[in-house]
Formats: sequence, structure tokens, C-alpha cells
Amino acid sequence: MASPIPQPATFPSSDPQEDTLMPDQMNHPHSLLPPILASLTPAHPRSPKDQETFDHRKAEIMREFTLAQIQVLYEKETAKVLLMLEEDRRNNEEIKKEIEKLEKQQELERRIYSKMPGGKAKDKEDGEEKKIGSGITEQDALGKDGEEGEVLEDEEDVKMEGV
Repeated sequence: MASPIPQPATFPSSDPQEDTLMPDQMNHPHSLLPPILASLTPAHPRSPKDQETFDHRKAEIMREFTLAQIQVLYEKETAKVLLMLEEDRRNNEEIKKEIEKLEKQQELERRIYSKMPGGKAKDKEDGEEKKIGSGITEQDALGKDGEEGEVLEDEEDVKMEGV
């Protein structure tokens, strides 16, 4: 007895009547994506209705535009996307710089606070060393004898130390 030939899975479409595939029958990692996105991933065929719509739109574009015009439009859209990606990268770098600046400021404030009278006693009431900034403890920052034990890293540290 020959086993039946497995049929390719049909994927959910925007039409609820076409949704015949149960979640336990879906075996592809992207199978729970909405149909409009699922059809863009490899190994996800469009539903017949979606494929018909796609083919109709493709034929319409091919009638209205020449290959050169399509290429120019494609390059314009690609340039827009690349510009957006570059802008996002710059924004991410600015955010990282701002975070680093705020972390340095917090470290400087902690150093100043630890030099204030009563500042050390309040932090050590728990009996444990408090971790700060880049993973160093207050004792590491002050040195074993309670004096400043680390090398100042930048001009802000030097300015703040004189305060």
C-alpha cells in the first residue's frame, strides 16, 4: 500500500473562509505570520487569491512602466531605505554617546558624594560593598586606606575633583 503523497501546506490568508490549516499542522517557523508577511518569506507560497492579486498588480506595473523606469524607481526607493538606515545608525550612536555621558556623570556624582561627610556611612549601613558604574566597588574607587586610589580618566574628573 502506497502512502498518500503529502500535499503542500496552505497558509492562512486574509479571507477567513480560506483558513483551513490548523496551527498544529503548520511546521515552518514563519507560519504564524500574517499572510501579507508570510508570502514574502521563502517557502511560503501565496494563497491563490493573494497570488492573483499580485499577478494583476505586476501586469499593471509592467504595462504602465518600462524596464528603465522600474529600475529608476527601484533605485530611488533603495536610496530612501539606505538613507533611513543611515539615519537610524547615527541616532543610535548619539543615544549611546548620551548614555555613556550620563554614566560618567553618575560616576562623578557618586565620587563626590562618597567624599562628603556622612556619605560613606550611609552607603555602608547594609554592611556590604556597593557595586557602582563599571562593576567596581566603592572601596576599589577609594583605595584600601580610604584615599583616592584610581587614576582620573578625563577632564571632567579633574574638574569635579577640585570641587
